[in-house]
Amino acid sequence: MTYFSKLSGDSIYLSPMNPNDYELYTRWINDLTTSIPLGNASTNFSILNEKEFVEGAAKFSCTK
Repeated sequence: MTYFSKLSGDSIYLSPMNPNDYELYTRWINDLTTSIPLGNASTNFSILNEKEFVEGAAKFSCTK
């Protein structure tokens, strides 16, 4: 998988969302250490819902 670094720091870089990473995003958003600060702790996100969200977000980010 190719990732394009858009914003780099000493130990991290940000790149556009990759729709193929939906399973990883699902694990992150369902992890309480991530979801509590985001205000999503009461919601459990399914892999299918997260896949649809990531695909839509990736399409949106490609048009900007």
